Amino acid sequence: MSRFRLGRLAATVAITALAAGVVASAPLARPTAKSAGFTLTIGDVEDYTGALGPIGAPADKAVKLAVAQLNAAAKKAGLPDRFKVTTADTQSDPQQAISAARQVVDSGATCLTGPASTPEAIAILNAVTKVRRMVMMPTATSIALRQTNDNHTIFRVVPPDSLQARALVIAVKQYLRGAKGKTVALGYLNLPYGTGIRNAFSAAWKALGGKVVTVGYNQDQPSYDSEAQKLVAAHPAAFVIADYPDTFGKVAAALLRTGGFNAKKLFVSDALAVDPIPSTIPAAALLGAHATEAGAPQKTAVAKAFNKLYRSTPGPKTGALIQYSFDSGILCGLAAVAAHSTAPDKIRSEMTKISGPRGKPLTYLQLSRAMRALAAGKHVHYIGVSGPIDFDSRGDTKSGLYDLLQWVGGHLVLKKQIQVTKR
Repeated sequence: MSRFRLGRLAATVAITALAAGVVASAPLARPTAKSAGFTLTIGDVEDYTGALGPIGAPADKAVKLAVAQLNAAAKKAGLPDRFKVTTADTQSDPQQAISAARQVVDSGATCLTGPASTPEAIAILNAVTKVRRMVMMPTATSIALRQTNDNHTIFRVVPPDSLQARALVIAVKQYLRGAKGKTVALGYLNLPYGTGIRNAFSAAWKALGGKVVTVGYNQDQPSYDSEAQKLVAAHPAAFVIADYPDTFGKVAAALLRTGGFNAKKLFVSDALAVDPIPSTIPAAALLGAHATEAGAPQKTAVAKAFNKLYRSTPGPKTGALIQYSFDSGILCGLAAVAAHSTAPDKIRSEMTKISGPRGKPLTYLQLSRAMRALAAGKHVHYIGVSGPIDFDSRGDTKSGLYDLLQWVGGHLVLKKQIQVTKR
């Protein structure tokens, strides 16, 4: 993940743009000025408050930037399509996430971006999107999200935690110069996010000949001293934590009280890749520690252009998974162009036409060309800011690029990138 920036935006924001009218039936080589157009509303359901509150504002800004790019590209391509976004706060709570999803759907949304956690995504799936066969593109990374029948409606640009766990294994192994015979103490939150990483990391570390001591805990416990004592009692060569910021703040304080914890031996998963370190987390627990988060190519033209665009626009200057949120918004728009429709099921059916090597590789910098090709019934391979989009049969990406970061002087610094591919 890119670094968290604290902040929140208004609950509902609409971005409208130029142009009107589009191709409504048979594909055309080029759209005509007389074509009847559509207006696609993207519903962005984000965590502005609650356990994942730092994620919401940066992610929503990324989706809004995607909508602005879609509108500019449609105008350049001669397409009269229009795109806008409406957003609502999930409050990091499954029930509130349902309310947020219903709110944006009632405002006309037919493709959803967000939310950030698997419990929220599953709640929205079962209550709102599945029956409508509506695409949802969450930044939730839990493996558990694929253990539910989604009726082929969930598409994730962000790589799943099965890949992140392997990135953590690689990072810890390199740090320890091998895994055989070495013990890792793994603390995790008893939610799909934490248990998924625990299971995948443990299996991979043991397969390398290492040992794992796992300690789970719940949100809002009165104390985490017992769990902290169990983690340090293992005298581990490294610590791994899969948690959310609000809970980890309490766990971190308990770890520091043991006197046996060393932050330099700590590796955390993406939800804890926070910069700046919030006041709720003792800085001493993270200074010198490492974090993995889904990254993006650093030196490509599209990555440089996006970073410049994002930082030069008012609002947060960085944030968690912003490249993935941006790409999700672009994909919603391109699928609607390919479908010549804003109908949820038609958008869903076109998602595979904009990913994978079958189509011509095009980035958001070539968005008008992509729209022309899709309007003519052709396939494209969207190369996102986050990298090439290549959905598997379940709607997950087949590989992931992860940043390995370290807190230096109170801020996260990129140390290296780790490429992980599904086996």
